[in-house]
Amino acid sequence: MRRARDLACIGLLLCASCLQADGERCTPNAICVATQPPSVTGPAGRDVPFRDEGATTSSAHEGAAAIDAVHVGSGLRITAYQGSQRSGGHAIRVERITRAGDELRVHSRFVTPSPDAIVTMALTSPAHTVSVGEAASVVVLLDIDGVERARTSPR
Repeated sequence: MRRARDLACIGLLLCASCLQADGERCTPNAICVATQPPSVTGPAGRDVPFRDEGATTSSAHEGAAAIDAVHVGSGLRITAYQGSQRSGGHAIRVERITRAGDELRVHSRFVTPSPDAIVTMALTSPAHTVSVGEAASVVVLLDIDGVERARTSPR
C-alpha cells in the first residue's frame, strides 16, 4: 500500500509541475509560465515565457546534470539534463525560466523515486527541452531549491 501511495505522490508531483499559472496543463508546444511563486528562489528577476518541446528519459547525455542552449532564430532552444541514472522513476521538468540581467535561469524539478519504489532497472538519462523567444549570454540550470546544477553559454 505504501508503494502505491509513493507512486501516486510522484505522479502528482509530475502532474503539478506540468500546470501553467492559470491551472491548465502545460502540454508540448504550449506556452508555459511560472508555476512556482517568486519566493521559492528569491530575487530571480522577471519571468520568461517558454514553449514546452517535450521530455524524455533516454537522452544521449551521460554524466552529471547539465544544460545546453542553442540559438534558434532570435531565441534559444534549451535542454536541461538530470544526468545519468541507474533506474527508471527519474525525471526532470523545467518549471520556470527567469531573466536576471543577461542571464537566463532555468528552474527545474529533479524527480527521484523513493528508496522502496518499484522501478525498472535500466540506465536512463532524463531531459526536458523548452524554447524561449529571447537570447542570453549565460543559461543557468537551478534545482527547485535554487541550487545551481550547471551553466553554459549558448552556441
